[in-house]
Amino acid sequence: SIHAFGASTVGAPILVLIAVVLIGSTALIVSRLDDLRSEKRIDSLFSRESIFLVNNFLLVALCAVIFWGTMFPLISELFTGNKASLAAPWFDQYTTPLAVLLVLFTGIGPLLAWRRVTWESARRVFVGPIAVALAVGIGSALLFDTGRRPWALLLFAFASFALTALAQELWRGGAARRELAGGSIPGAILAVAARNRRRYGGYVVHAAIVLLAIGITGSNAYQTVREQRLAVGQAMQVGAYTLVYQGSERKNTPQGFEVRGNVDVYKGGRFVERLRPGKNHYVREQQDSTEMAIRSDMLTGEDLDLVPDYDRNGNFYLKALVKPLVNLIWIAGVVFFAGSLIALWPDAREQRRLAERYARGRALVEA
Repeated sequence: SIHAFGASTVGAPILVLIAVVLIGSTALIVSRLDDLRSEKRIDSLFSRESIFLVNNFLLVALCAVIFWGTMFPLISELFTGNKASLAAPWFDQYTTPLAVLLVLFTGIGPLLAWRRVTWESARRVFVGPIAVALAVGIGSALLFDTGRRPWALLLFAFASFALTALAQELWRGGAARRELAGGSIPGAILAVAARNRRRYGGYVVHAAIVLLAIGITGSNAYQTVREQRLAVGQAMQVGAYTLVYQGSERKNTPQGFEVRGNVDVYKGGRFVERLRPGKNHYVREQQDSTEMAIRSDMLTGEDLDLVPDYDRNGNFYLKALVKPLVNLIWIAGVVFFAGSLIALWPDAREQRRLAERYARGRALVEA
């Protein structure tokens, strides 16, 4: 939790870092307003540049909501003297619709041409993604009980629309390249991406945003939570997992002592592994820290989280959480980093094209 950092020794450095990023980025933008200002106006609301502008507004709105919710305890304490925090339902209320719209427009943008789009060309490129989105939405409502979670249903449908649109653009670029130079589709896609790194790097970043949204939605909307007191040898069921408590072990440490519970994990009647959630007790500080055990399944994208607790009598309590699709969040981080590298990697040919375009624009302005 960001609020936990505020009560620790790293609170001040993190606050300084936030201030440097906020003030520094604002100063950079203001100092370069003349270079950043577009020389052309938006010709049509139904164009790629218009949709990109909407995406930017949505990203800024998300940042504003999260910033306000995170800093609200400090703001409330400053003006009222009481520190009040905003809980998860407040964040969900405002970030969820913004995230759903962001995923939708992330898919729409690459399908549209610059400047102006005709309805005939729009119909041709939108048919495939819309058909996939409808199929995924109907299938999710019927098979996975998504109908009772309208935001999750919308996000999964829009995410399938966006991913299909991005895949369609990659395929179209590769097919056009293959007609000119021959070779295979994968090779043609790589060749086109190499000549347009910023564009295709941006597509990869768009895919990362969609994967991130799917991971957050799946892990929150469809997580299974179970909590139970367990005796040695007793089992509990959570989702597809059977958890058997095999007792606890205590070990002294230089700071105090630690207690670890041994929990055998079974899935489908087959032993998977032993997890060891526990607690650390620090004598000097008279504080306990919970050591959660996590089992990640990268194949299914699912996490099993075990949170232990002990009462004064030494009884063992276990809270188990099964979070589907949560690993997509970490995969999205890797994809985002890869897309950023593609977009930022120096390309002499692209630099020459940009320099020529910039020089022509300057010449027109001076004329």
